[in-house]
Amino acid sequence: MKVVVGAGGFIGSAVAEYFTANYTGSLLGLDHGQLDLLDPQQLAGPFSKIEEPFNIIYCAGISRSEADDSKSSELNIKMLQNLTNSLAGTKIQKITFLSSVEIYGNTPGLPLDENSPARPERKYAEAKLQQEELLRTFCQQQNCQLSLLRLPGVYGRSEKKLGFINQLTDRLQNGGNYQIYQGGGERRDFLHILDLVQVIFLLEDKEIPEQLLNIATGESYSTLQWKDWLCQKLAVSGSAIEILPATKELGHLEFDTSKLRELLPEFKFSLPQDVLGL
Repeated sequence: MKVVVGAGGFIGSAVAEYFTANYTGSLLGLDHGQLDLLDPQQLAGPFSKIEEPFNIIYCAGISRSEADDSKSSELNIKMLQNLTNSLAGTKIQKITFLSSVEIYGNTPGLPLDENSPARPERKYAEAKLQQEELLRTFCQQQNCQLSLLRLPGVYGRSEKKLGFINQLTDRLQNGGNYQIYQGGGERRDFLHILDLVQVIFLLEDKEIPEQLLNIATGESYSTLQWKDWLCQKLAVSGSAIEILPATKELGHLEFDTSKLRELLPEFKFSLPQDVLGL
């Protein structure tokens, strides 16, 4: 059985939709209205009642685009603590946790891989690192598998318009000012939501006691290049987009995806030109 926690969010809803269409076993999607992770009393019952071994795909939490401060970080940690407390003694067999490549911070030495040192610079990233450690301890105690998936920026259809690509697309389509920092020269590896959910699906049944993976395409492009692609796709000039000059050394994000390719040798990520129809 698969349980998607946070099934009402951008990533969680896409995961639940994909599993509904492709997974033949039992599936339970829980959004905030069905399960308040900050209410321990609500968490007391649902998981203990599941009579078969189950996996959790944890997509819940406050994203960095929504908030990046001490309060939101404390809430994210508290939600996961409450969940793990409720899972003690249940038939949990695996937890997949969506973490973030922001854990690496401005780590020198590119490309980054899973052995690159963690140097979080934001509260959001610090909390992600603490959540990973919390889950390691829990899964060792409960003898269940753990999959830590560190994600770059994810884009795709979203009502909330969170993240660089979605926000930029919204401004280009609907008007409004938008600023691109560092002269648009910083290279980023952005991940399309449909690629992400397929990777999660393919990794779900791989029996590995603990795995840490960077889920990235292995191809990084500058933010200015993304802006030009989007302008071409949408047939707009992009004149309202302000390119601010670089004020410090450029911080790129590039990834060595060898470990992921070993696990999923046949999987091919979408190129931006393919996704945007260019």
